[in-house]
Amino acid sequence: MKTVVVALGVVTLLFGLIVGSRSSSIAVERSQVLAAPPDVVFAVLNDPLKLPNTMGVLALDPQAQIKAAGAAGVDWQGSALSGEGHAERTAAQAPTLVRYALTYVQPSASPVQLVFTLEPKNDGTKVTLKHEATRGLGEKARALVMDFDRTVGPTLEASLGRLEGLAKAAIPAPPPAPEPPPEPAPAAVDAGPTP
Repeated sequence: MKTVVVALGVVTLLFGLIVGSRSSSIAVERSQVLAAPPDVVFAVLNDPLKLPNTMGVLALDPQAQIKAAGAAGVDWQGSALSGEGHAERTAAQAPTLVRYALTYVQPSASPVQLVFTLEPKNDGTKVTLKHEATRGLGEKARALVMDFDRTVGPTLEASLGRLEGLAKAAIPAPPPAPEPPPEPAPAAVDAGPTP
């Protein structure tokens, strides 16, 4: 019995050391070339009220309540799928960078940084979305059996796809083609003097 207790203590200690030695910060990023110019993509990302749509809140819960929170923030509240939270734009450098600090209130409190970097690519924009988070001890332990990149990565890919849809819809329509000049009137034919 004493050996079992000592063995359990050693296993618990080793597990604690392994979990404690893991990094507290984690980052996952995905990139995609969008069929929209950088200034249009930047304008969509720079609008905090469009962020919940980009990040899938409305895709998960079309009935979610979204409201502005100051000039650079947005709050959302929805079902268990979309949760509840607040996002605040913390940096914007047109047309290359937009950063948001997200705080999820439900289903679990967790702060997240979203960093969007934009660069021109052919006729579109290469957007890199980076998801940065800080993990507590519980999240570090879960990370031993759960791959954060495989869990969060598909969500980021879907967000980039939604962003492309929003950006394409925001591209201004080209101005109408100018009207062609009117055809000149046919010249009068001089038939000579009349008798």
